[in-house]
Amino acid sequence: MFVYKTYPEGYTINLRLGWLYYLSGKYANSEKQIARKMLYIYPTDVNFLNELAISLYHQKKFVYAESLFKDVLILNPENVTAKEYLKLLQKVGKNKHAKH
Repeated sequence: MFVYKTYPEGYTINLRLGWLYYLSGKYANSEKQIARKMLYIYPTDVNFLNELAISLYHQKKFVYAESLFKDVLILNPENVTAKEYLKLLQKVGKNKHAKH
């Protein structure tokens, strides 16, 4: 954590730390401490937008996650991550409607 304390707004360290939170299942930490903080600094960064959207998806915050993935596609229409997660979100939506 020395590097993080030395460079608390460093792009690469925050991106990696957010991903480590994600990999360890700490989605709220990834959302709160990394993605949102860094999006304040880099509001149109596709990596942080995807990271936040993925964290929200895994917390079942589907509406907000979908919105962010769509934002990613506006910035980068060929972004594979956003496209794949939007497909997953469509399945989630279909399953919700099937239960009613």
